[in-house]
Amino acid sequence: MKYGMHLFTYVSHIDESVLEVLPRLKEMGYDGCEIPLVAGQLDLIDTRKIRDALKQLEMKCVTGTGISDEMSTISDDPEIRARGIDHMKYCIDLAARIDAPLLAGALYAPFGIQNKTKRNEAQWAHSVRSLREMARYAALKGITLGLEPLNRYEHFFINTVEEALLLIKDINEPNVKLHIDTYHMNIEEKDLCRSITQAGNSICHVHCSENDRGIPGTGHIDWDGVFRGLLKIDYQGWLVIESFFEPIPEISAFTPIWRKLAPDADTLAERGLEFIKRRISELKNEKTQGRQH
Repeated sequence: MKYGMHLFTYVSHIDESVLEVLPRLKEMGYDGCEIPLVAGQLDLIDTRKIRDALKQLEMKCVTGTGISDEMSTISDDPEIRARGIDHMKYCIDLAARIDAPLLAGALYAPFGIQNKTKRNEAQWAHSVRSLREMARYAALKGITLGLEPLNRYEHFFINTVEEALLLIKDINEPNVKLHIDTYHMNIEEKDLCRSITQAGNSICHVHCSENDRGIPGTGHIDWDGVFRGLLKIDYQGWLVIESFFEPIPEISAFTPIWRKLAPDADTLAERGLEFIKRRISELKNEKTQGRQH
């Protein structure tokens, strides 16, 4: 497994300030980072500088994004759907320029609860067709798309692993996989280990986030269930800590955090990584000792 940090833990915009963060993450023991690609900020991203900095540090990255109502890929208006697909293709291009093999997130529909209504069949069909087009474009760049279920309070379209797998099945493209997030799973899944083992090799990306989005290991997430599930399926992808130690006004619409969740970003990053690595190592040793006995 590879260990990464979501850059919104440190910065509110992906600009040159990122170049100061990467060496700190490297020193802590991170293998890389997740770079959020947010509409309205994309022109700030210097892909060459970020790619070169990562290469110099021998680090890697993945990317994530989402869509808004103005670019809804499930809209009945074909022009709005086209706008969303164009945004996604541009994000795929940016990911390719940074040498990121993955674009993940709630890529299937605009963020939010849409007047508290559940999705309908037409929206599902639009999402399938839109994502199929995105996936085929991403495949040309060698990029996988990871679909992330969000909890019912943040999204109306996909809330559970089971729903995401149904969507992935309907899209039927080999580079469309499942992106899981422990914060959302803690709300929507009855058994985290079972959900992970049932999804199996469909999982391409994991967000490690505590129940309050604070430091992993300080809340009540069933981390042993998460890690046992990942070990059972021999998961070899990224574990990215997606936590936020203080409010970020620019992203408060989709990460409603109103208080500090850690003393500072470095404390969150260091303690979170130490906990995850230590507990996975302990569970691996338990598994090995169990086989020996």
